[in-house]
Amino acid sequence: MALVDLLLKLEDLTQMRIPPGKVQPKDMDTVTLMFATAQRVGRPRK
Repeated sequence: MALVDLLLKLEDLTQMRIPPGKVQPKDMDTVTLMFATAQRVGRPRK
């Protein structure tokens, strides 16, 4: 459940949609990795 909460907060901060299926727990190890993952797999919100 914590991973989902982090993804939702990251989506709010980046204004991107981040597909949960493309994110691994290791992608959320650091703040830098979180934002890099958002840039890599995220799509702009419409």
